[in-house]
Amino acid sequence: MKLKLSALSLAVAALGAASVSAQSLDDLKNQFKQFQREAQDEYDDFRQRANQEYADFMRRAWAQYELLDPVEKPQDDSVEPLVYEGNADDVEIDDGLSTNACVNYLSLDMYAPKPKPQPVPIAPIKEYPWPQQAKVDFDYYGTTCTVRYDDDQEFQLTSLDNDLLADTWLKMSGKEYNNTINDFLGLRNSLKLNDWAYFQMLFKFAKQVYGETADEATFLTAYLYAQSGYKMRLLRAGDHLGLLYSSAQTIFGKPRLREGEYWFYSIDDSFRGIEYMNMAFPNEQALELALIDEPKLNRNLSNVRTIQSERYPDMKVDVNVDKNLIDFFNDYPSFALSDNNLSRWAFYANTPLDTEVKKQLYPQIAQAIDGCTPRKAVAKILNFLQTGLTYKLDEEVWGYDRPFFAEETLFYPYCDCEDRAILFSHLVRDLVQLPVVLIYYPGHLAAAVDFGDDGPGDYVTVGDQRYTITDPTYTRAPVGRSMFAVSKATALLLD
Repeated sequence: MKLKLSALSLAVAALGAASVSAQSLDDLKNQFKQFQREAQDEYDDFRQRANQEYADFMRRAWAQYELLDPVEKPQDDSVEPLVYEGNADDVEIDDGLSTNACVNYLSLDMYAPKPKPQPVPIAPIKEYPWPQQAKVDFDYYGTTCTVRYDDDQEFQLTSLDNDLLADTWLKMSGKEYNNTINDFLGLRNSLKLNDWAYFQMLFKFAKQVYGETADEATFLTAYLYAQSGYKMRLLRAGDHLGLLYSSAQTIFGKPRLREGEYWFYSIDDSFRGIEYMNMAFPNEQALELALIDEPKLNRNLSNVRTIQSERYPDMKVDVNVDKNLIDFFNDYPSFALSDNNLSRWAFYANTPLDTEVKKQLYPQIAQAIDGCTPRKAVAKILNFLQTGLTYKLDEEVWGYDRPFFAEETLFYPYCDCEDRAILFSHLVRDLVQLPVVLIYYPGHLAAAVDFGDDGPGDYVTVGDQRYTITDPTYTRAPVGRSMFAVSKATALLLD
């Protein structure tokens, strides 16, 4: 949007040409207020024109499309874990394993989460003076949130006719919705919600107001989401209204369509044959799935869980986890950071642990490894995860592959190889301050650590760095023992 700056130019010129003695401070204030009013009027006009054009397009025939089948979640043939039968103190190579493999590797430095400006409305949204506007409380993962939303703002979709939808959109684009939008954007900021979390919040609110399956809930979500600056498309599938959202990442398991360089994903897994409104809202942006900050949710702590190493009894921790955060993670989509499906693990490995979990967990582990050499400290962490956690395949527990955030591994009674490797990478990088790579074999995920030496054990060379194999699933195996031939591996270099 290009604002006319005539009022601002006049104000600046006045400041430069007139002395303070010739122009009162009140005059300057009045000129600035006049500029603000004119600027806000132009912002309001621009936003109103955008919504008018959007509604006009909504009245036309919508595009016919057959949604593409979802990108299937990667499925590997699961590999049952082995138990190390040798002497845990002997890590000299004597069993014919491939010991020095220059493996293929995927550099994930570029995928480490970096703060990015979140989408914003196409123009600043001015508060609407409505002293008696009602408020609605709704639950967001155990946190009570409040936004202004009055009965007068409610609407009913008696049909999905183009004209009715367009008329409703125009009604919503009046100033009565300004406070509602501003309240949601304020919650996005105060609760430190990323784009996905914000999208979920809008939908939870709309479903509470109109019902879980109501078309009105979908339409309200679409409006609030678009006004907040996000890229979305409305669709119809039979007599149901749907919503497509665009993501900068590849999401698994969701029907999709491509529009230019962007992929859009359906909120309803069952939709295929649709008609959709293929018009972009000005300055719209795709959502980002990266988690930079942990959401600021009310806490609902689980029971304390004790995890203890079999070999090192002092490696014993008591920890509980926020169940609201676990519920939030449970709704998180499965996705890849790039065209390489292996990049999906970078998201989990690079998402910081919850601050409160770290306050419990880290001092206990730090005390147990205090005074240890780096190799000994890693050995204790390794055995702690190998013998303190219970292994079970995702397919047995969930029915599908489900990588865990580190907090989930500490919460749920069972975990598998990828969950252990991800938690291991957090603990070693944060507490021992050593570089870690994730080691991918077909059907298995392990890790390796750069000790900065030529110590014994199986290792891989990534670039010019030597990483010694550390496998949190190879029960009782010491540092330097690989469950499989290293030559079959791919290394995922973490940030």
